[in-house]
Amino acid sequence: MVFDVAVVHHSFVRRVGLKKYMHRAYVFSMSMENLTNQLGALTLALADEQNLIVTAIAGANVSASALVVVLGLYPGETIRDAAQVLSLSHSATVRLVDQLVEKGLVERMTGQDRREVQLRLTRRGKLVRQQLLKARADLFARALSRLTAAELRVAETLVGTMLATITEDEVHADRICRFCDEEACGDCPVEHALDDPSGLPTGAR
Repeated sequence: MVFDVAVVHHSFVRRVGLKKYMHRAYVFSMSMENLTNQLGALTLALADEQNLIVTAIAGANVSASALVVVLGLYPGETIRDAAQVLSLSHSATVRLVDQLVEKGLVERMTGQDRREVQLRLTRRGKLVRQQLLKARADLFARALSRLTAAELRVAETLVGTMLATITEDEVHADRICRFCDEEACGDCPVEHALDDPSGLPTGAR
């Protein structure tokens, strides 16, 4: 059966009355504005707190801290790879790597292509990475601590759907996940957004 949206909409307005319909539309609009405002405040607050935590642990800026996490998952990344994930210029990435090498967190290696230097974490860098991931997980666990088990399942689906919605391409996906503990993310909605035309995580289909 095919429905004419305009007819259904007109029938609904006539049934509930124009005044009630306008009120409902207004309430929905205000609810959406409230939700977007609160979502913005939440993401900003969590990002601010995360940045304070990771910079304190790594003793370096946010981008450098992110690179420590990335190199734990992808040892052998090049300066060019790192610059792309961090959305930095080549020269800025070189300076950032210099800082991490000086702190004993990263070391340079000569790759198969001798024109490019590969990067990997030192033993100390691996320990710092573990501390970064744990502190980050603890932060978000605290934010979720008042939700019930049922609410957590709903939140997982909603957050996954939003992540899939904003993912643009593979480079953007890497940037989104640059602080992620991928071992903890079995069904990644960002990966689904790249692999599945629907762009939805399993729980949202």
